Amino acid sequence: LIQLEATSAPSDGKTETDINRELSPIELPLGELPLPDGFEEALWQQLEAAFEQEEQNYHKRLAEFSQANRSSYLRRPNRPARPDRVEYAKVIEFISKGNVVVPEFSWNIWKTVYGIPNWSKWAELEKLHLLHVIRFMMAFGLVEGEGAETLGIRRHDWLEAHRRAQAEPYGLRELDAAFATLPGLASGAIAETYLNLNHGWSSQFDWEPEAIWPLFAEHSKLLCDAFSGATKKSRWDFWQADRRRSAIKVAGMFPSMPREIEEAVWSVALGEGKSDRPLARKALLGSPSALPRALAAVKDGRQAVRIAGAEFLGELGDDSAIDPLKKALKAEKLEMVKGALLQAIEQLGGDVDEFLGRRKQLLDAKKGLEKKRPKGMEWIALDRLPEVRWAEDDKPVASEILQWWIIQSVQFKLPTCGAILRRSVAMCRRDDVAAFAKHLLAEWIAYDTKTPTRNEVIAAATKQAKQHWNSQHAQWLQNYYKSEENYRNALADQMQSTFLQSAIGQKGLLAIVSAAGDADCVKMVERFIRTYHGHRLAQSKALLETLAWIEHPAAVQVLLSLGNRFRTKAIRKRAAELVDEIADRQGWTKDQLADRTIPDAGFTVKTDEHDQATGERPELVLDFGSRKFSVRLDDDLQPVITRDDGKQVKSLPAAAKDDDPELAKAAKKEFTSAKKTIREVVKNQAERLYEAACVQRSWPYSEWKRYLATHPIAGALCCRVVWAALSSDGTGPLRLFRPLEDGTLTDVNDDELTLDEDDQIAVAHSSLLDAETDAAWKQHLEDYEVPQLFKQFGREPYRLPESLQNETEIVDFQGQMLTTFRLRNRATKLGWVRGDAEDGGGFAIYHKPFRSEQIDAVVEFTGSYLPESDIPAAIRGIYFIPIQPNNDSAYSWNPNKLKLSKVPPVLVSECYNDVREMAAEGTGFDPDWQKKGLW
Repeated sequence: LIQLEATSAPSDGKTETDINRELSPIELPLGELPLPDGFEEALWQQLEAAFEQEEQNYHKRLAEFSQANRSSYLRRPNRPARPDRVEYAKVIEFISKGNVVVPEFSWNIWKTVYGIPNWSKWAELEKLHLLHVIRFMMAFGLVEGEGAETLGIRRHDWLEAHRRAQAEPYGLRELDAAFATLPGLASGAIAETYLNLNHGWSSQFDWEPEAIWPLFAEHSKLLCDAFSGATKKSRWDFWQADRRRSAIKVAGMFPSMPREIEEAVWSVALGEGKSDRPLARKALLGSPSALPRALAAVKDGRQAVRIAGAEFLGELGDDSAIDPLKKALKAEKLEMVKGALLQAIEQLGGDVDEFLGRRKQLLDAKKGLEKKRPKGMEWIALDRLPEVRWAEDDKPVASEILQWWIIQSVQFKLPTCGAILRRSVAMCRRDDVAAFAKHLLAEWIAYDTKTPTRNEVIAAATKQAKQHWNSQHAQWLQNYYKSEENYRNALADQMQSTFLQSAIGQKGLLAIVSAAGDADCVKMVERFIRTYHGHRLAQSKALLETLAWIEHPAAVQVLLSLGNRFRTKAIRKRAAELVDEIADRQGWTKDQLADRTIPDAGFTVKTDEHDQATGERPELVLDFGSRKFSVRLDDDLQPVITRDDGKQVKSLPAAAKDDDPELAKAAKKEFTSAKKTIREVVKNQAERLYEAACVQRSWPYSEWKRYLATHPIAGALCCRVVWAALSSDGTGPLRLFRPLEDGTLTDVNDDELTLDEDDQIAVAHSSLLDAETDAAWKQHLEDYEVPQLFKQFGREPYRLPESLQNETEIVDFQGQMLTTFRLRNRATKLGWVRGDAEDGGGFAIYHKPFRSEQIDAVVEFTGSYLPESDIPAAIRGIYFIPIQPNNDSAYSWNPNKLKLSKVPPVLVSECYNDVREMAAEGTGFDPDWQKKGLW
């Protein structure tokens, strides 16, 4: 579009001036730039069609407003003005010539343009110049300019569609130069816009790094100012933290950072502010000066800088830093810094035992106990702690050490443990420290959730009720509550749920739980979050952090559950982030982490001398002392209890005379927990396998067999699914199979199949098969009465036609009429979720998130108000949008639609069939659907 020579990447150590010399000048045409043939008339037709739709909507709204029983929120609608051809001619002149004055309209052009479908459907975008595009957007009110400070760009999808249509897509530098030709705008406006509008809940110009960094090579001062906070006073000032994070990300896009930008990033990476240090360090990983500067930081006089330097050395992975780190550790006085240094040494593979001897721990503890204790921890009973023994010789851990763990943890005020505490805990018996952690967690929760006694509540409520009831303004109370006793009881109920105190100031105590917690601690944490998140959000967030460091599969599964479905956004968002952090620590993907932490509910798979599964059903053994009970899962995945003599019983009996009452009690508790775990695993893994089919996730055969096929519970689910195998190099035929209980694999003809360890395994699906194969496997599952986790075969496959490859929406069901309740019922059963309420309390979409692929499927309809009533509705279309980081809300307004060819084909087929089922609930296509739907 804009003729440019290849842009050179900056080399090491160059300044902004050096780089600018290497950037080729941008050539923009001067004078009149004729529009492509037919564009003027095509645009006019679109405007008239949009007006006609506006006019229809106006009359519909007016009829609603004119009803005698109209809702109170309705306002008289304004009648739209018809587009004016004379004014339109001035717009065309502006787009062609770029006049100094932007034409004005007597009609609401912005609203009309919003009714026009994306111009990729009606214009030859490859023939439109970039100058045409930005002039068009300015003329039609799609650009809100504020000098060089920032730009508000509406219908961003139009700009994206034009960029995609170019043989060589332009970057921000070219876009900025084009915008600078508009009246009132200056060079750098796009750079400012990018920094201001790319953060947790907004994303614009999400392009390739090579399309981003050249603009900031010319405007490096903007980046440096974003780091330092030296920004001009404006309405964006309260987003300074977001600007800084955007600037760090941009800096990391440079093939090699200019010196002045790198210095600014270093000021964050080794600064005293914690929040952006990890992001800045990530941007600096490839810097030649990373190792020497990080080593210098561990000698700095500031505590925060020493910690940052140690963390960075651990991330760099250069083991030459081990000796300098040990030297720094020996000289360090502060415990928090010691922990960071120790953790870095461990990350690099160094030996830290010399710093953690039992004698040294006792000496440090006695010395620490002589110091003043943190305020507010008086409620922690340091003299009544459970016994903990050393793993090496079963000798008791000195009470001073246990007390010092607690005091230090409270001092640090972090709900997660450092390296020193984790290693110290690891030196103890696992069962002892788990009981110790459970004791501390129970104490913390009990203190934090203490409420007044009923007698205290009644006394306080009686006193308050008497005062209020006899006051001169008590008339409304007497009318509402009828009696003083009723009012007292209402006050008492309210007071009963009031917490008397808070343990958030001692959240550091949770660090010990993060280091030593077990499955019981995980359950306690989950119960607290689900029960008290509305009243104890800060505490719930602290417990989330703790949960992420408890080394038990159940902890990960709870975080996955909270991150996917929890109703409180702050909890859901942080849980999802923590899952990603755990996966990063382990070097796994999020999906691999979920595979490796599927709970087994205590069931075990029997293996032979070669560690191969014997084919027997997994077993859970429950010990009553004098006798044992065996639990296995039947064909319906229901637990079946068998006595020692082989006889089945419906439930566990009461403890007999010869039984150990404590063991019997524990066994019953374990069985109850196992039943709950089985239900959760079946539900969660069925959902995961369905999503894996949609996004066509694949596993190496060795991983699939180890973590799924031979899992005590998930393995039974795998037997209900047909899988596809492909050789690791992608050659050879697709081989379909189903696992059997004995561990063998069968094909559709009941012949055994063998696979290589490096073969790739995926969930099979109708849309990837021919009709004959699809029908054969459908018959196979019916013949063997295999319960299906989801409808894997039999749905008519939808394959995206060539004509829709570059489109962003499927409109095959547009105009299909049904009612809002029928749509809601069918959509909900198919796993779709109602979109968020928008302006006026209405919504117009249902969506289905596929988080492993970060894609949200959306079906748009003509809308409904909340609370809902059953009104006519028409389906509009199906499209897909990216799930933005830190923002999983779904709105119909200005969606960033993906090209259909970029969406996995199975996912498209499944969503298409879902909407086909929704449409089947109605009366079919209605040519007047736009008149009958709400919007």
